[in-house]
Parts: sequence; C-alpha cells; structure tokens
Amino acid sequence: MINVAASSVDDSKPKRYRIESRFRNMNILFLLLLAALLALVVGLVVKDITESASSDYVRFYSGEAMGKFNAYLNRELGLVTKVARSGALINWFADETNPDKKAAAYEEMMSYADMLYSAELYFGINRSLNEYSVKKGAPFTGFAPFDVLDPAKEYDHWYFDCVHSSSDYALNIDIDKVTDQKRLWINHKVMRNGEILGVFCSGLRFSRIVNDLFGKYDSTEVLGFVVDEKGVIQMDSMVAGSDAPPEYGEGRRIQAISLDPAFLSALAAHFEGISAYFSQRDEPRLVKLTTGPYSFASLAPIAGTNWTVVTLFNSKSLFSAAKLTPL
Repeated sequence: MINVAASSVDDSKPKRYRIESRFRNMNILFLLLLAALLALVVGLVVKDITESASSDYVRFYSGEAMGKFNAYLNRELGLVTKVARSGALINWFADETNPDKKAAAYEEMMSYADMLYSAELYFGINRSLNEYSVKKGAPFTGFAPFDVLDPAKEYDHWYFDCVHSSSDYALNIDIDKVTDQKRLWINHKVMRNGEILGVFCSGLRFSRIVNDLFGKYDSTEVLGFVVDEKGVIQMDSMVAGSDAPPEYGEGRRIQAISLDPAFLSALAAHFEGISAYFSQRDEPRLVKLTTGPYSFASLAPIAGTNWTVVTLFNSKSLFSAAKLTPL
C-alpha cells in the first residue's frame, strides 16, 4: 500500500512540471512578443521624430537661404530701378550726343554708385549700341563708350536678352569685363513711353553671395544650387569661394544632380509652374528622397525672380535614429 501510494505521487510530478514548463514558455513567448511590439512602436515613434526634426531643419535652412538671397537682391534691385527710371538717365539715353544731358546722367549715377555693391556699372544705349562703363569715384573726364554691343558675341547676351525679355529687368551670371570677376548682374531696361532706350546694370559679387548662402555647411553633406527657370545651374556651393570667369555654354542642369524619381518629379512640377516671377507668398517645397546619397531636397523660390535655391541634404547633415541609440 505504501509503495503504491508513493508510486502514485511520483507519477504526478512530471505532469505538474510539464504544465509549469508550458506556462513558463508561454510567458516567455508573450514577453518576447510584447518586447517586439514595443520595439516596433518605439522605432516608429523615433522615425517620426527624426523625420519631423529633419524636415523642420530642411525647411529652416531653405527659408534662411531664400531670405538671404532676397535681402541681397531686393536692396540692389531697388537702387538699380531708381537709376534706370531717373529722368537724367532717360533724357541722356534718348539724346546720347548732348553733353549737358550726359553730364547730368553721370552725376545721377555717381549719386547712387556708393550705395551699389558693384564697383563697376555698365550700360548700353539702344540706338547706337554703344557700351559704357562707370567706375565708382572716376572723374567725368574721358567718359566715353569703350565697346559696341554685338548680338553675335556671347558675352554681350546680357544686353540683348534683357531687351527682348517681357520683364523690366533680368538676371544673369557673367564676368566683370574690367575686374575679370564673376558677378550676379541685375540688368534693368531704361524706357520712355514704352520705347526701350537701353539697359543699365549693376553686379553683386558672386563669391560673397554663394559663401553667405552655403559657406557654413560642409559641401559633402549639404549641396546648394541656384538655378534658373530651365534648371540651368547658376550658382554651385562646390565652387563657393571662386570668382573665376564662368565657362560659356557649360549649361549644367539640376536634373543631373540626383536621379531620385521624387526629386525629378518635383523639379518638373516646379518648373512647369513658373509663369512669371515668384512672389513673397511662394513657399519652399520639401521632397523626401528614397534613392541615392541624399535624404531630403528643398526647392525655395526667390521672390522677384524666376530663379530657385535648390538644396540637397544627406543623412549626416540631418537627424537620424542612430543618434538616439543611447536613449
């Protein structure tokens, strides 16, 4: 009897152990599933936080670059417009050989020269196609044309492109013929009663603008460009410190910088939507990239122009989940 009872007790132990083991395995499995779910939720939250922070950073940078460019341009454009619309300049452009009108126009230009960025002012008169240059502080003596504008010469396209444009002014990147330095030129029509009398222009130093826009960022992490309405690159952060003359006919386009489908699609939509000059209401457009070395791109319209600041950011320049690993 004793042996049978003992045997009965012994036979029950493996069953209890098996039940307890099964419960322990289920608990472990439940904890693993819970941990996996928690990790997934945390991952999604971290991804959302980092992408939101990155897009905020891209938006801030784009707005800052756009604001700086607008500040340069609007200040200079306001002064160039005043000169181009002044009565003294209009009267002389309409009567180039009149010495008194010539002297009055010279005095008018000198009154603005110290406020303009460019040390050398250029203008052409439509009837004669004479091209003049005025240096800040230069005496009136010897003020005479130094060349004749020719539509067949590529370096004279600044004049003829402006004359044939539908706007009062046009922008172009070109060299200062005196200093041999690259500048961003504002070319403004001089008109009277709807007739084009000529073009007056002043230039912003190229390297200063590009350095202020992109200079504080590592060019391997952030690429910045200023492009025209066709996507042709006018400024490039990779050559931020250079005032060397541009190579004519280079024609590099922003579409070749990244082959990401979202980027190319956004560029196409952006350029198709340009009908005139951008306004202050036009906001930067952010694009999330899925291929290539860059994670984000921004397209920031420059008010008063049909140009755009295009900036690409790689993951090192942005916020990433890896930076939150210690947490």
